[in-house]
Amino acid sequence: MTQESILDQRIVMRGLFAERCVPTIYLNDRRLENFTAGDLDALDIWVERDLVRRGYGWRVPAGTEARIGVGSYDPAQHVKEPVQDLAGRLDADAVRYQGNWFPHRLRPAADAGVFFVGDSAGHCFPLSGEGIRTAFYFGIAAGREIRAVVEHRQDAGRALERYAAFHASHRHAFGLALRLQRLIPALPPRLLTLALKVIGNQRIVDRSFGWYLDQAHPSFAAAQPRPRPAVVQPARRRETSAPA
Repeated sequence: MTQESILDQRIVMRGLFAERCVPTIYLNDRRLENFTAGDLDALDIWVERDLVRRGYGWRVPAGTEARIGVGSYDPAQHVKEPVQDLAGRLDADAVRYQGNWFPHRLRPAADAGVFFVGDSAGHCFPLSGEGIRTAFYFGIAAGREIRAVVEHRQDAGRALERYAAFHASHRHAFGLALRLQRLIPALPPRLLTLALKVIGNQRIVDRSFGWYLDQAHPSFAAAQPRPRPAVVQPARRRETSAPA
């Protein structure tokens, strides 16, 4: 495979991205946040059924601004009004917004000769909705496989197989987070309050966040992949014509 054909694959991936990210009621949730002036040094979380039935609200520091937002695990529930309600409680102006659908289930990462990364492969982590770190993580993995093709250390088919296997090796972690995403909003408020108090123990916090970080650890970016032997292309037989 030539470098030009690898580039063609990247262009095709961008073309298919929008088609694979069309919102569906089964695979996506909603997030929206508002930017407002504020100097905060703490993170606030609201888990209130009156605010959002299946989700949570937040206020996080962002330099000289504060981000006030709401996420809903139920894609049928719109979130702009809850964001405005939360901003009103905090005497903040709801003027600048950013938000999107967040895919929360893994999808095939290699298909028809294309590498899929980020939202197009469902790499947004369930429950937390984090997608930037995981997109970099899987993007690095795909890039390493493509580089091995360009350097003639493996063929394109093998690169797609290896990337698909790497992607599939994370199904358990993503599946566990998705089950928690479905379970936690269904808990009765009193039981949920008790559960939050229990997991607020520092030892449990450290362990759970350590596990969460490990699912797409930043150290992966600096890790050196094991070298693979070059793929030797068989020499073409030269055709010779019989003497007249």
